[in-house]
Amino acid sequence: MNKTHFPKSSDPEVMKCFFNGFRWQVAEAIQKLGAESDYIKRIFALEIRETEIKKLEAELKFEYEKYLDFGFKNTPHWLKSICGDRIKNLIKKLNSKKVGLEFIKQNKKKSSEITSEMIARAKQYPVEKLIEVNRAGFALCPFHNETTPSLKIFKDNAWRCFGCGAYGDTIEFIRKKNSLNFVEAIKFLVNL
Repeated sequence: MNKTHFPKSSDPEVMKCFFNGFRWQVAEAIQKLGAESDYIKRIFALEIRETEIKKLEAELKFEYEKYLDFGFKNTPHWLKSICGDRIKNLIKKLNSKKVGLEFIKQNKKKSSEITSEMIARAKQYPVEKLIEVNRAGFALCPFHNETTPSLKIFKDNAWRCFGCGAYGDTIEFIRKKNSLNFVEAIKFLVNL
């Protein structure tokens, strides 16, 4: 008798490949369903975000315990500082994912309710209100870890990160930051 062996959860690379394979199968099934797939996409997006939140919460707990452990030992200050910065970044990511999840759960409107006026209003929403910007117009990029601001906000409401190469407008920024699709990003920005 042939048994199926699933990968051990302790091997992250194997689990990543396993999950990506599963994701591909779901994407293929969604394509076949056509118009009925919006409901399935929504459920799949919720499941992915909930999984990401649980993973971030576990990682945050681990980092916090490590940070507390450093406080009682003769640990160099620079190491404590790095761990503290990592905790701050994890909290930012976790809050961003939770906002996206709550928005998807509360969003019950259909995509046909988006108008060109809503898109124009969303594009005009200032990126500076979505991220902390210094006087020179630079901010810490939320899409990769960095200590020196490399994300430039331009006067025409466009942005570009010179560290990771990401760029776009307000809609693209909120899509990437909160893991939303286009319709969800428009509704999110219009409701701010």
